[in-house]
Amino acid sequence: MSTRSRSAVEEAGSLCIEQRAAEVTVAHLLTAFLDQPASDICITLAAAGLEVGASRQALSTGFADRGGNHSQYPCFSPLLIEVLQEAWLLSSVELGQPHIRSGAIFLATLLNPARYLPLAAIQLFDEVNREALRKRFGELLSGSAEAVGVAPALASSMGTSIHDSALAKYCHNFTDQARGGRIDPVLCRDVEIDLMVDILSRRRKNNPIVVGDAGVGKSAVVEGLALRIVQGRVPESLRLVELWELDLGALQAGASVKGEFEKRLKAVIDEVKESACPIILFIDEAHTLIGAGNAAGGSDAANLLKPALARGELRTIAATTWSEYKKYFEKDPALTRRFQLLKLEEPTPDQAVHVLRGLRPIYEAFHNVFIGDDALQAAAVLTDRYLSGRKLPDKAIDVLDTACSRVASALVESPRRLNALENELNQIDAESAQLARDGRCGRAVNPGRLDSLVTTRHEVEQKIQKVRHAWEQQKALVEKIVELRTRDNGKDASQLLTDKVRQLSELQRTGVLLHADVGAEEIAQVIADWTGIPATTISSDQMARLDSLPANLRNRVKGQDSALHIVYRHLLTALADLRRPGTPMGVFLLVGPSGVGKTETAVAVADALFGGEQFLTTINMSEYQERFTVSRLLGAPPGYVGYGEGGVLTEAIRKQPYPFNPASREEASLEDFTAFFGPDGKLQQFREKYLNLFVEENLEALYFDRLGGYLVRADVLSQLESADRIRDAFFNSRGLLGVQFYVEPLGLAPNQRSSSLGVEGQLITYNHGPSTSTGLIWPNTLAPSNESRVTLINAGGRSSGLLYRGPWSLYRLLSQARLNGATSTSVDISFSVPEGGMRYRISTEKANNPFTQPLFKGFVLPRTLLQDGLRSRADAVLSRDLVHARLQVAGLDAE
Repeated sequence: MSTRSRSAVEEAGSLCIEQRAAEVTVAHLLTAFLDQPASDICITLAAAGLEVGASRQALSTGFADRGGNHSQYPCFSPLLIEVLQEAWLLSSVELGQPHIRSGAIFLATLLNPARYLPLAAIQLFDEVNREALRKRFGELLSGSAEAVGVAPALASSMGTSIHDSALAKYCHNFTDQARGGRIDPVLCRDVEIDLMVDILSRRRKNNPIVVGDAGVGKSAVVEGLALRIVQGRVPESLRLVELWELDLGALQAGASVKGEFEKRLKAVIDEVKESACPIILFIDEAHTLIGAGNAAGGSDAANLLKPALARGELRTIAATTWSEYKKYFEKDPALTRRFQLLKLEEPTPDQAVHVLRGLRPIYEAFHNVFIGDDALQAAAVLTDRYLSGRKLPDKAIDVLDTACSRVASALVESPRRLNALENELNQIDAESAQLARDGRCGRAVNPGRLDSLVTTRHEVEQKIQKVRHAWEQQKALVEKIVELRTRDNGKDASQLLTDKVRQLSELQRTGVLLHADVGAEEIAQVIADWTGIPATTISSDQMARLDSLPANLRNRVKGQDSALHIVYRHLLTALADLRRPGTPMGVFLLVGPSGVGKTETAVAVADALFGGEQFLTTINMSEYQERFTVSRLLGAPPGYVGYGEGGVLTEAIRKQPYPFNPASREEASLEDFTAFFGPDGKLQQFREKYLNLFVEENLEALYFDRLGGYLVRADVLSQLESADRIRDAFFNSRGLLGVQFYVEPLGLAPNQRSSSLGVEGQLITYNHGPSTSTGLIWPNTLAPSNESRVTLINAGGRSSGLLYRGPWSLYRLLSQARLNGATSTSVDISFSVPEGGMRYRISTEKANNPFTQPLFKGFVLPRTLLQDGLRSRADAVLSRDLVHARLQVAGLDAE
């Protein structure tokens, strides 16, 4: 019997003595149940429209007086024992209840009222629907106080009140939450729940430990088990089980006295072991138990659990992350063998969409918004792509919840655009008031500024009126759409809804102020606010952006069409989901002379695929040339203190998980660095982290080391038959085995250097063009005769930067022209071969006589500056005989 039923039997005995009856009858017991608020009988009578007072009066007609004989105590009547037996059969066979509740006793009397009830009660209780109560017992009585779990029963069995029970103090009942509908549905975890049921059904060591990354749903799996227990979809050994979660915070709160923590935990363990109803204990963040209570001479809390765990007396479900499991559990073999490991992997985006579809009705009801299926797919796919620091489905649920909150808030709050305009109006009023105050105080006031403020204020007021009018129109349509969606009035309502949606789309062509539902755009905007990536980049089609990638790369990187095609071809395969699962989009090694576009390629890819150069993490490997400095980059090596805690690179990847470009200047450092990467592009220390890698290497520095310390240009080596042998000597190093693609940019031809000048000029024009105060106009092309007048051997395309950086900066001339009052400036570049330099010709509107600035005139960079007619080939850096001699030293044929 349940706790309330046993208490009612005791009250029935007291009522029998009070009424001077000879036997405790069914009427006494039902009357005692009526005195319990929110009991099954009270809820059943209220549903039938019957009052408790009238029911008590009808039952009192069945009380029998024993004529004042006080010589003996009253006894149970045979009919009462019989009705309790029938209630036990109903509870166990038909109703599936673990206890005999008052509802089952009442149903047993209603099924045979003439046998158990007085006539007045039979007539009154005829209003109760017996069959509905029999078939829908759990549903109709879900709000009853008797639907609460085993805490009262445990308190009674331990001789304490419900508030004094250790389980009630330090635990939460998951099965009660499942019965009350306070647990969300758990999807795509059937396999894991089945494995958990198998482990829990063992005779001994029946303790699963769920291990997975944060956010994959470890607690949700346990909640799914609670739902299965309530629904009866578990083996017979788990049918009557109650699932409780141990609240470690409540267990440790205030336990400052030595032994207090152990006393509380021991009380919980004892109540679980002595409970008449089987209990499974769930311990979240189980690693906190190891060492808990160990302060000031206390014992380890985990040691208190070990004996009961091994004998199967305490069935426990633990949950923790991989890092904590390795740190705490694996170091304690005695504890590890008592738990069966249950791995929980991150679901795929498709599985996450299925989870979101199951949660959609709950979030729609909570936020009172409509969620489109495109929003669910965008939440799973976009969070998987751009929020790599967290795991599905947790991050997708959070993004969806935030988007729903924004859409719901926009229906009752003014839009952000309107708030911004009102703030601007307040600032104008404040400045106008300050200027008026200065004028009254005799201070000089610019009258032009006052007139400008009046004009600006009028324009802002017009914008506010326009935005407010548009907002009111859109809000009225959105409210109508929401109303039509909440009701189903047939085909006419569907047509009206379609018309309203079309009208809203037409109104929002000039600007979207609020949304009628949650779609992919709202999801993209939330992710954009979280990551800083433009929303247009997030919401645009990935394949469409990839289709335009070759043109975008060629516009920024000149003369590297072959290398760019290799990068594009591999990215196309990766983004078409044809790569091996769990690998990055690409790992590239860019090799070439300085200035040919290695860094610019990585920047261009980041800009095209991720929405900006700010999402490129750059690591300069010249800072890590010493062997001991590599640990700063990736963290301590295995076996050393701090292994697994990460370094500069790993922390940068966590904060901004996008492509990065480590620029190496020393071969040994590069080999040590890339040795940490596996063939799948993952860091060996952090297998869950993978990244898109661009490694650039100065080709001359590599060949310089291989050929005995003398510089030989790459374009010379490419003409030698032995070039393949040199490449093999480099590419066979152990550190570069994990790099997927080798991309060797070629040196820049003279016309390509000219194109690089054009690209730099376009950048200058963008920042200081006609729309700016500088008004710079840059020539679109350079004369063919001027293409190769000046060449910096080891600078490549970087030489174009000298046009606006350094002592010959073009900006110096532009600033001088601006000081002279020029509003428009045109630039003409000319080369002067006899003088050995290059000149700018700056023309302004106010200066009829153009002034020029020589560049490089009389200045020669040692061993690097080559002028046309002086040296035409790069191999002239070293004499031909010296090159041949060094090739022979390297064992190569000089010819």
